[in-house]
Amino acid sequence: MTAKLEKLRRLKALQAEAQRRESERLRKIDVFGLLGYVPTPKQQEFHDADEYDLLYGGAAGGGKVARSSWRLYGPASGIRGSGSALSDAPMAS
Repeated sequence: MTAKLEKLRRLKALQAEAQRRESERLRKIDVFGLLGYVPTPKQQEFHDADEYDLLYGGAAGGGKVARSSWRLYGPASGIRGSGSALSDAPMAS
């Protein structure tokens, strides 16, 4: 029984190491460059934020759709500042 437990511990350690390496590999990918996306200074400030919840608004043409799309799909990239997106829909009055 002890040999089986040791094998399970080793498997978990190997899985954790594989996950760490994959995360590191994904962090090095320039997703913005691959997509041809060049954020405005305000968008870059948003992308660089460490906070979990962020509010980002403004007039039409301010880059909110590009920003929210990145925030929505960015978590798969493993890039810092790529957490959950907030909706751009108008708030109810």
